[in-house]
Amino acid sequence: FLFTSCKKCEDCEMAYEMINGATTADLDAGVSLLGYSNWDAYFDATIKQPGSEYCGDELDDVKDISEETDLDADGTNDFRAYWDCK
Repeated sequence: FLFTSCKKCEDCEMAYEMINGATTADLDAGVSLLGYSNWDAYFDATIKQPGSEYCGDELDDVKDISEETDLDADGTNDFRAYWDCK
């Protein structure tokens, strides 16, 4: 008999989205003071982690990671960081 493991694996990379009607306009202005053309350029250079392959339980754990932040302190979260897996 030959048994093989059927682990599901996906490539994942860190991503973000603006939520609850927020835009990157204020973020673009802030990071331009640091020399970045916009928020995407800053995110890619400083926050985004290289993509990696995750399998099985580790893949499930990575997919469960989602952090939200209230950037303008108005009581509503504006930004969500998560792992995008395909």
